[in-house]
Amino acid sequence: MERFVLGVDLFVETLWKVWTELLDVLGLDISNLSQYFSPASVANSPANSPACALLLLDIILLTYWFLSLTLGFTCSVLHLVFGRFWVVPVLLFSRSCVYILHKHEGERRHLAASMPRMARSRQLPLHWGWEEARDYDSKVFYIDHKARRTSWIDSPRQLLKPLSFADCVGDELLWGWVAGFDAQIGVYYINHINKTTQIEDPKKQWRGKQEKLLKDYLLVAQDALRTQKELYHVKQQRLALAVDD
Repeated sequence: MERFVLGVDLFVETLWKVWTELLDVLGLDISNLSQYFSPASVANSPANSPACALLLLDIILLTYWFLSLTLGFTCSVLHLVFGRFWVVPVLLFSRSCVYILHKHEGERRHLAASMPRMARSRQLPLHWGWEEARDYDSKVFYIDHKARRTSWIDSPRQLLKPLSFADCVGDELLWGWVAGFDAQIGVYYINHINKTTQIEDPKKQWRGKQEKLLKDYLLVAQDALRTQKELYHVKQQRLALAVDD
């Protein structure tokens, strides 16, 4: 079953690469197709609206031709193998259901089993299509070749990071946080979510806030306990006076 899932993944990735290369040959950017059909672009250039409509029609026809060719070839091969046409859709439907169930359940089990080990080693592999690079300041950034964009955050791999400082192990940081180093100021921390930079260790700040909250809680609890003891002593004195009377 693992080989079947990997084979389907490889087949889908191959089709996607062929499709994107075909659109690149036609001069279309697959990652930014919305720019051709957005109302703003059409309003800014009304003369290009017929060209946009013709381009949309070409893409629909090209997609239909590509899918028909791919599915027709697949069904023809299955028909030659099994000899009966009704077996082909039943087999495709059953294998599709098995693929979807095994894909999601397998990824969930693999992720749950590998998260503690990967968090300890911090050797998390990049997802397919992602690349790690550095700028002129030696800051690490990531390139998503599928979407053709760059990001300070490796979104697929950052999802494995803890969402709370309480779950951080060792020097591990939260999702969206990155530690950097400067020759003059030393280690600093970047919060790409809030787009802020600070010298203070966010884990130490969080730990200090937690200690302050704990101290405040202990003070309130001690005051409440002292009040309960005073009430208990007053009740004991009243009980003693009532017994004497």
